[in-house]
Amino acid sequence: MKRFLSVMGAGLILLLTACNRSTTGVIEVNSTPSGADIYINDTLSEHKTNHVFEEMEEGDYDVRLELSGYLPWYGTVTVEPDKTTPVDAILQKVEVGESRWINQTEGAISTAPAVADDGTIYVGCSDNSLYAYNPDGSLKWQYDTDGGITSSPAIGSDGTVYFGSHDNYVYAIDASGNLKWKYGTSSNVTSSPAIGADGTIYVGARARRSVTQEMVDYLYALNPDSTLKWSFEIGEDGDFEVTGSPAIASDGTIYFGCEDGNLYAIDQNGNEKWTYPAGAAIHSSPAIGSDGTIYFGSNDNHLYAVSSSGNPVWSFDAGGLINGSPTIGSDGNIYVGSNNGKLYAVNPGNGSEVWSYNTSKFIQYSSPAVAENGIIYFGALFGGVYAVNASGQPVWIYETSSSIRSSPAIASDGTIYIGDDGGSFYAIFGDSPLASSAWPRFHYDNHNTGRAQ
Repeated sequence: MKRFLSVMGAGLILLLTACNRSTTGVIEVNSTPSGADIYINDTLSEHKTNHVFEEMEEGDYDVRLELSGYLPWYGTVTVEPDKTTPVDAILQKVEVGESRWINQTEGAISTAPAVADDGTIYVGCSDNSLYAYNPDGSLKWQYDTDGGITSSPAIGSDGTVYFGSHDNYVYAIDASGNLKWKYGTSSNVTSSPAIGADGTIYVGARARRSVTQEMVDYLYALNPDSTLKWSFEIGEDGDFEVTGSPAIASDGTIYFGCEDGNLYAIDQNGNEKWTYPAGAAIHSSPAIGSDGTIYFGSNDNHLYAVSSSGNPVWSFDAGGLINGSPTIGSDGNIYVGSNNGKLYAVNPGNGSEVWSYNTSKFIQYSSPAVAENGIIYFGALFGGVYAVNASGQPVWIYETSSSIRSSPAIASDGTIYIGDDGGSFYAIFGDSPLASSAWPRFHYDNHNTGRAQ
């Protein structure tokens, strides 16, 4: 009897041991050089190489390493219980200012690319298509509309991509390239959407009155499910078109410029707070400083600084039209391009010129982007992507085959993405990610949300 119980006890121990089998292992991630950001399944971890991840559940994991000045490293590892899976990556140094890849589309690219957290790059084109590219330049998907796209895409918190088209619709496309919805207007949608903290999409468009058929200009606030939240009527007969894309302050106030020469401030419920008159049409999307100051350009050749209460702070004569949007460097300087061919650095306190860099071309619509290392990137008409340091000295010039009206994006690995009028979409090696300043590029961040944090 005792022997029988002993055998049963041994079996029970074996059974319990089998039931408690470990299901976790270890991933040891090393790189040469070290210090690279570690992404696990496209999610940025809190660690840099070299690092050991313990108690990882068994299964396959995608690992991505990113270090400025080096090509991203990609790999897939399999975790087995009670085993250590090593990753030993040798990172390849890049040639800064040289081409990483070039893709050719069938129309001009004047939009500012948006970059998703997984590295996907979205860009609209006048050939009617929104393109989604992988970081290696391969086409992920292409979504065709019935009109050209000059509205820059914006990425929502759930990965939805919003943009307007010349077929009169605002589109919402999921991260796989499928249509979620489209919202109809009565005219080309050229305004680039901005996305509020609650997911509201703000975009300028025109619609006809149902009875009189008069064309009316509006700022629309759309819910993420495509329903209209509210619309703010600006004016009739085409003199009030929202030519500048909206920007959103941290308190939720929406700022945008119009063909009528006014900068509008609208609260989250669609009520006008104030307007500020410039001397001519405003095509420039505002930038918002850390203190709430709004910076924007106008066709009257001036860069304006206006307080959050609508009072003038200063204006700066740029010597030419300002169609592009200003950006803000980590040093606080305001950077803006002018049609006279100069990129200006302007003192945020008094509006005085800090320095200027002359391209001897025209800077039209291409808004500068500022990297963490202080380098400013922008494009010019008649070709060329320029890299200028924080002192106004040229670092390099990348020659393009056509004029550039597109505004650059700077990915987390330092790659610069920009398009030209000839339909070429460029990935250029850089060595520093986007700056963490108050407003480092067009529409604030790589998602093009247009929203201050």
